[in-house]
Amino acid sequence: MYHHSDLRRFYYCPRLFWSLNREEPEAYRRYVRMDRPISDCLIDKLKVENAFTATRGIDAAEVLVAMQGHDWILKGRFEADGLRVKLPAIHKVAEGWDVYFTYMGNLPKAADVRFYANHC
Repeated sequence: MYHHSDLRRFYYCPRLFWSLNREEPEAYRRYVRMDRPISDCLIDKLKVENAFTATRGIDAAEVLVAMQGHDWILKGRFEADGLRVKLPAIHKVAEGWDVYFTYMGNLPKAADVRFYANHC
């Protein structure tokens, strides 16, 4: 039985399709090895000081209170109209707040590239 990904492989390259179905697959090798959490890398890269780090299950109101006394909010959880979101990092600037997102992939997703090209 074939999967839709097999059909995509066949249309992309029939030889690739044949090779993947006839040869023994190689063992998976991770391309990126995480020695420490990405949030720690973000703290070092952005030189974060005076930060409030939210914890799992924290009430969104507590994060809003913490925004008054801290320059950085890490892993902030916010809620509006029944939607709850978590932002990796936000930084207080003169005009408001800068939002920083993290991404673990090697290449950006096509939908993300289109979104940022159209909206930024």
